Amino acid sequence: MNAERKKKIEREADDVMRKVEVICFRRKVLQEHLFGRDRRTRAVEARRDVIELLRAAPYEWSWPEIGAFLKRDHTTCMYHHHQRQREAVRA
Repeated sequence: MNAERKKKIEREADDVMRKVEVICFRRKVLQEHLFGRDRRTRAVEARRDVIELLRAAPYEWSWPEIGAFLKRDHTTCMYHHHQRQREAVRA
């Protein structure tokens, strides 16, 4: 990650954290569970919401950036993103 991109993410961090708080409130999940190892459905769905938020405009974070933010491997984030897309197609 280059220095310019890193500064952009640091500027967005406060806004992202406010949105994470809203997601946690709506999903009834503690932030510790969102960023922790919790595998309960509510925590997983909240993580998926955060992944979708960070992939979409205006943020458009890369997979490694999202993974670092959520303390996950980037391929895990990719899996959740594609899983959500598959669910949308089935619905």
